Amino acid sequence: MFALDFARPKSGFVLQQKWDALHKMNFAVFGQTVIVPLLHEHRILTQVAGYHTEVIKFLPPMTIGKEDLDWFLGAMEKVLGDTSKTGSTLEDHRSFGSGAVRG
Repeated sequence: MFALDFARPKSGFVLQQKWDALHKMNFAVFGQTVIVPLLHEHRILTQVAGYHTEVIKFLPPMTIGKEDLDWFLGAMEKVLGDTSKTGSTLEDHRSFGSGAVRG
């Protein structure tokens, strides 16, 4: 098992503002912006390591190979890149809500 611990960006005014806006909505929202697209777009099952935390945990198989690891890192790079795009995170949360209503 391994985990990634995220923190508020140290630089980048827009990224800092997005981080702050998400945390004003709900402290746990940031983790969802990472784990939901990992599951829906890349079929990678992850978990937030508790409430009020920015830690996302992973449990890859013991037999993971370089090809699988490269695929995982590529998926993480895409998801993290998408979360830093202006407006994408808030749009995602609107779609989370409508997805919950559709059932």
